[in-house]
Amino acid sequence: MEYSRILFFFFLLSTLTPFLDAEDIKSRDIGIYFGGGIGSASVKKLPPVTTGGGTLTPANPNSDCAYAGVGLRYFISKKWMADAAIMPALIYGYNFAADPAGGKVHINGIMIRLLADRLFFLSEKFSAHAGAGAMSISGVKISKPDNDGAVRLSEDNDSNIIPFVRLGLEWKIQPLLGWAVFGSYNLAQNDYKYYSLAGGNNTKVLIRQFASPRLMFETTMSFYFE
Repeated sequence: MEYSRILFFFFLLSTLTPFLDAEDIKSRDIGIYFGGGIGSASVKKLPPVTTGGGTLTPANPNSDCAYAGVGLRYFISKKWMADAAIMPALIYGYNFAADPAGGKVHINGIMIRLLADRLFFLSEKFSAHAGAGAMSISGVKISKPDNDGAVRLSEDNDSNIIPFVRLGLEWKIQPLLGWAVFGSYNLAQNDYKYYSLAGGNNTKVLIRQFASPRLMFETTMSFYFE
């Protein structure tokens, strides 16, 4: 259902083309880019929990996010651009400390993103971007811990749609080669929880909770084709 909504959003973007003025149509440039980004998640500080006759103290480390992948840009006109990307290397918590239950873990996932950008040409080589879109994060799973599985991700972490807005600046190093930086603000967040199976009866104890980043920064290198 969520992927169908994203595809419908992209379809609506494509329907804009017939209504553009002829003078506004540039060459139908297509760009392929490689990029990555970072962000900082919102961490909830959890208190110590007593279970099975012992006390488990959550480490509560910062939960950074990093991602990398590829994307496709289609210039609907000189002023408007559609952008679709897949970021298969999405990871939360690459700087996590060891869990109190033992082992180090991080959360992996895949991000799919669609957006539309309005372009403002500042000079022959520089253009500003202002856009909005939506992303979906799916395939979320925890990497195998060092202690062979004492930590579990919450069962309610289904993928959902996260709308966002962004601003950016691109520098055309060459006519068909561009480098850009972007800052985006997410209008919604995913909530992640994971647990330790503590005690002799494998009691599930919440040891870490955080929400996906609100603010993210990204850089891309693009190759364009006319």
